[in-house]
Amino acid sequence: MPKTAKKLAAGAITPGHAGAAARGLAELQRQAAVRRRDAGGDMDAWGKAVEAEQHTAAAFDGMVADTAPGADRNELARRIDAWTAHHDPDVIRDRERRALARRGVVWDAQRDADGLWTMRAQFTDAAKAQVTAAMEPLAAKTSADDDRTLAQRRHDAVVTLCQQACDRGDLPAVASQRPHMLLVTSPDAQAGGPDAQPAWLDGVGPVSSETARLFVCDADTTIVVKDANGKIWDVGRATGDPSTAQRKAVIARDKRCIGCRAPASRCQIHHIVYRSRNGDTVVDNLVLVCWSCHHGIHHLGWRVTRHGPTFTIDRTPTDL
Repeated sequence: MPKTAKKLAAGAITPGHAGAAARGLAELQRQAAVRRRDAGGDMDAWGKAVEAEQHTAAAFDGMVADTAPGADRNELARRIDAWTAHHDPDVIRDRERRALARRGVVWDAQRDADGLWTMRAQFTDAAKAQVTAAMEPLAAKTSADDDRTLAQRRHDAVVTLCQQACDRGDLPAVASQRPHMLLVTSPDAQAGGPDAQPAWLDGVGPVSSETARLFVCDADTTIVVKDANGKIWDVGRATGDPSTAQRKAVIARDKRCIGCRAPASRCQIHHIVYRSRNGDTVVDNLVLVCWSCHHGIHHLGWRVTRHGPTFTIDRTPTDL
């Protein structure tokens, strides 16, 4: 790529531009090698393949030298893709086939020191577009007071999408029941008793009493009673899940998250006075909160305050 090299030497483009150009040329050369191979012993076909490769490389070099100085590295990469798709669409098709074979989502085996799990994902172009289309609307700021970073909003959007999928009940059954989260807990664990066994979230491990209370607010919760030797004596569902009618009444009253004003479709039901503190499952003790604000109530000490018929969240931390 002599024209591109000349621009680089003159300082008109950066090494980052040159790297993007080199990767684009490598993809073109990969496809050209396939055509030479397919020519086999046909020297006439082989010669035409070589001639076409040289012509394409020269045209590509000229395009990069002309457009790179006026574009940043990401814009240049987009222009290279567009040029390649027009001049050699086989390159794009081959790239998509390779990507499909390498697609995957993998969780790290352990959480980090701060309790965060890392997911490593590789998406095809089509999958990335689909995930983005579903995630980004839910990752938008809910109000001027929404101080979450973009990364945090995307995290919350993915959680909301999964929660909605489980709530709809149309996912494939696992062990003859709809997919759900299993929390093994006890009244003592929810209350944070000093001698209580920690609550256990299936697939994760021990969780704090605050997290246990968060799930108990708006989910079917399994209570498992064990003796000192670990023998299970009783298994049952916690009572006090909001009924369908109560959920509809709370949604009609609050309409949106009482904290950040996220729409009701992205919200959960929260018990103002926790169940573990004998809070009743009645409409006056229930409010609509999004996943992020729900975490803030249980983990950051945010308080639900009432103003006549409406509720808001006071983000001044208080003793849990």
